Amino acid sequence: LEFRRVLFRSTAVAVSIAAAGTGVGIACPIALQEGTVVTNISYRTTNTAAGTPTAQYVALYDNAATPNLLVTSGNLGSAARAANTTFTIPMSRPYTVPTSNIYYVSISFTATTVPTLLGVSSGYTTNTGHAAGVLGTPALGWTHGTALAGVAPATIAAPTVITRAPWVAIQ
Repeated sequence: LEFRRVLFRSTAVAVSIAAAGTGVGIACPIALQEGTVVTNISYRTTNTAAGTPTAQYVALYDNAATPNLLVTSGNLGSAARAANTTFTIPMSRPYTVPTSNIYYVSISFTATTVPTLLGVSSGYTTNTGHAAGVLGTPALGWTHGTALAGVAPATIAAPTVITRAPWVAIQ
């Protein structure tokens, strides 16, 4: 499988983003090569720390029409999430990528204040252009769920396409 570079409008910029609210997942696509072993997923907070977190997770999903959960960190509970910090979260077990493809990373916080995450915005104000999957590219990001409470759902069902996505790194 060949991975093409996805070029966004010249207005694409790095931004601070937050999920739609407490207990809501925010997911983004990531290209992974066959044989990659996923043991950790990293993300970076920006100017807002998590306020009184009670539940949180990071998870990896496949590329099915309704993405299926592959591996998760499990509930990270009330672990502090300071502002302007990179967090590397261990998965519950190593996951070896079976096929080169697009996968999805989901992050969720249940907190009085959801932290902002380093991310990218497509530069669009509505879910059009690349954010909606033009030219065969995946959506830039999704929100999903409403009361996830630190438990990654078995699937990402009924996601809402958004024009921004968090920065994530796989180790």
